[in-house]
Amino acid sequence: MGDFPIDLAEVYGPAVAAKRFAKGALKAWFPSNSILITTPEAKVLVDPGDSAKLAASMDPRPDPRRFRPVPLVSQLAEVGVAPSEVTHVVVTHLHFDHFAGVTAGKGGRWAAVYPKARHIIPKRDWDMPDIAEGRKKGDKDIEGTLEVIEKAGLVDLVDGRVQVAHGLAVEPYPGESPGHQVLALSAGGSRVYCIGDLFHIVQEVEHPGLAAVWTDRKTLAASQRRFASTASNEGALVLSGHMQPGFISLSRGRRSWRPAEGQPGTSI
Repeated sequence: MGDFPIDLAEVYGPAVAAKRFAKGALKAWFPSNSILITTPEAKVLVDPGDSAKLAASMDPRPDPRRFRPVPLVSQLAEVGVAPSEVTHVVVTHLHFDHFAGVTAGKGGRWAAVYPKARHIIPKRDWDMPDIAEGRKKGDKDIEGTLEVIEKAGLVDLVDGRVQVAHGLAVEPYPGESPGHQVLALSAGGSRVYCIGDLFHIVQEVEHPGLAAVWTDRKTLAASQRRFASTASNEGALVLSGHMQPGFISLSRGRRSWRPAEGQPGTSI
């Protein structure tokens, strides 16, 4: 979707950020990723964002000299996939940057971008007070996205492990949000995980306890420990919402991150 400017002091709190990061590195660029998985029977899109919507909601807005994203539907077209071909949309959690792209403006109204896709959304996030209250009060971001796909009958609310398609399942890893889920892919003896915001940056992988201020820290820490052990044992490829692809290794109780071959490092 593009890179967005973030203030690490806002993400982790001023005291933690000052201790963990160099003073000149508190302002950083944050990649925001959507992931397409194609199998013989399904085309699954994970966390469809919308860079224009996200940029418009930011204050200040991203510098256009650096922020030049290509719309997600254009990126799909480059690999020969039309929005109508997407069979499933998996939303790992209901933070706006992970679901903003489920709709687009059409004829002065909002319409589903992926009209034939089942939108798999964690029920515990759907029931979060801010989402429930936003739906009740007509919050513009929710009204123009979640309510549109709900009224179109495209939403499947899930709680727990659910099979999406052959070799694909969502699994709960709460903490970033109450219902945060991960998409697991098994193919040819290999495992791949689309982890959303289970880890935002490399430092969260390698320094347990570093967590965004909005998280349920205890629950998140347990999810991260469980996932790191699983991913390390399986040698799984990890695809994050905000990091480049890589691998998590666990040795003598310490976690480390290794970027996938050909990928740049992602430390901030």
